[in-house]
Amino acid sequence: HSRRMGHPKALINYHGLPQAAHAYNVLKDSIPQCFLSMRNNQFSHRSLKNIPKIIDQGNHQGPLSGILSAMAEYPKTSWLVIACDMPLINKFTIEMLINQRATKMLGTAFSIGDKPQPMCAIYEARTQKILKSIYLRGQGPSQLFKSAEAKLITLNDPSSLTNANDPKDYDKIIKTITARASDSTPS
Repeated sequence: HSRRMGHPKALINYHGLPQAAHAYNVLKDSIPQCFLSMRNNQFSHRSLKNIPKIIDQGNHQGPLSGILSAMAEYPKTSWLVIACDMPLINKFTIEMLINQRATKMLGTAFSIGDKPQPMCAIYEARTQKILKSIYLRGQGPSQLFKSAEAKLITLNDPSSLTNANDPKDYDKIIKTITARASDSTPS
């Protein structure tokens, strides 16, 4: 449940289905396997029933807890991670991230200005101990991408990484989606 949004962001309908299902659909053709990370019993929406899930371990919350839980379950796997509150995410952005992945680095992420975007990023498998240390220090996943050992990619149109954190953001995103749909409708 998001305090600022007033309800779970993963269940908000922007594209005819909950955002978590939309994100899954964006990712599923680009990567071998896709999961929804969540706390135990967090979502029971019927459209999410068939999406494979990884349950966050412990009582921790936040994106780093989900990433670490995934790494604990599949320790030899690198992870492409996107947030559930990016309704404009698209296959072009995901493919760009995959194509520019630097496997010899700790991770690959987009950067907007000088700010790494850790919630649309690839975390290499060997970063688990580093991420755990970052987590124990109370820091977020962006710390990993402030390292010289991480690759940052500039995205020409960063709108696909727009977060919806509150009702104002929701309204802006709905207007963007509506405008894009009307721009692509034949006259």
